Amino acid sequence: MVLSTAVLLAPAAPFAPAAGGSATTSAVVAAPVDVPTPGAVADLVDPGGVLDAAADGMSAELTDALATLEAHPVRDALGLYEWDRDARILRVHAHGDRAAIEAAVADVLPAGSFEMVMDPYPISQLVAASDALARQHTVHGIRIAHAGPRVDGSGIEVGVVAPHSTLPMTLARVAEQIEARFEVDYPVTVVDASQAIATDRQFQGEPYWGGAHISSPVAGTAAYSACSSGFAVERPAVPSNEAGMLFADHCGEVGRVWGAGLYSNSPLFGTAQETFADGADIRMLTGPVTYWGVNFVGPFDTSRGVAVRGYSPPVLGHSWCTNGSQSGTVCDNTVTSGPQTLNLIVDGEVVSYSNEYRSVQTADLPAAGSGDSGGPVFRIVEGELYAAGIISAIEGGSDVCAGKPASTSRRCSAVVWTAGLDAFFDSNPEWRILTYPPSTAEGAP
Repeated sequence: MVLSTAVLLAPAAPFAPAAGGSATTSAVVAAPVDVPTPGAVADLVDPGGVLDAAADGMSAELTDALATLEAHPVRDALGLYEWDRDARILRVHAHGDRAAIEAAVADVLPAGSFEMVMDPYPISQLVAASDALARQHTVHGIRIAHAGPRVDGSGIEVGVVAPHSTLPMTLARVAEQIEARFEVDYPVTVVDASQAIATDRQFQGEPYWGGAHISSPVAGTAAYSACSSGFAVERPAVPSNEAGMLFADHCGEVGRVWGAGLYSNSPLFGTAQETFADGADIRMLTGPVTYWGVNFVGPFDTSRGVAVRGYSPPVLGHSWCTNGSQSGTVCDNTVTSGPQTLNLIVDGEVVSYSNEYRSVQTADLPAAGSGDSGGPVFRIVEGELYAAGIISAIEGGSDVCAGKPASTSRRCSAVVWTAGLDAFFDSNPEWRILTYPPSTAEGAP
């Protein structure tokens, strides 16, 4: 079996012809004189049936409590969260004094909603070792695609990319080489992997929503790069709260200016800022514009908006909806692994991003593709939308795409890598998700 490569989704698909034949349209034209106002904000009404499979059964009470637990001092002793949708139980992984940890967790989570699973190693150590290993990029000429803790906390799982016909050693032997060469102190398991590829509600005026098509000129060319907007966030301030819009770090550097839609005279959407997110593929846009806690939901050409009601920390087993501007809303994506450190190829260079979560569309439908990078990933919790992450990359895939018609430059996949929002909120505790209507709650995102 020859392993496919994973794909950078956004800057790889500029609008005007560019080197490598990666154009998605033949020209960039002027925008209409009248900038369209976004459609009405709705309570969650399933537009076109796209959210039928979205709910994973975790209650709003448990989801909100889990967000509170993320800010609790006991979080440092906790590991991964796993949601068993059949048993309706949350497995909370941890390392340390079980009785003390379980008592602290029980003070936050509803009674009977969770069970403790004690891991042999602390998650913080496994994440740090995995991140350092992934940033080596290769081992004996074999490319490292990603690395992260095993679900059971028993060691590190490393995904490598190489055709079997040229693999110079067995995967078990690769694991031995990694442990010896890089002096890894934990058991290593090596698996086959695909290299990740970094990934339009097409044109809107203010107030700006998540899931929208945004574009930025490529310096020195007539081309424009495409990405998607993610989630609005806010920071309490005087005399008024500050706001920004999260999207993908790999979409562009600090200071790059982004417009709404794909037009050469598109109105300003925001300017990319230096953003601290503990190495995750997350960057913030800000500007003298208005952002709302609303997401476009539905097909790529929808004008329907759905209010963002809260934040849901990443949990293995959750069901997510990807919501890129070119693919539209695709639900029933099961979170299978994370947090991992993922190696992406951006402008020919390998870039490592931490806190990535892998999901698989259960019917093998294309869930995201080129132009969707930076877009929102959310959960449906008791009929309402909760923010979970930012679309970062796809794994493998083909030119069979949902949403906007496929082209020779667009690639899509059922396997999506998402940057968990917990990395942003952990690094920026003063910021919180912007909801609609705006939340007056203090503290947790």
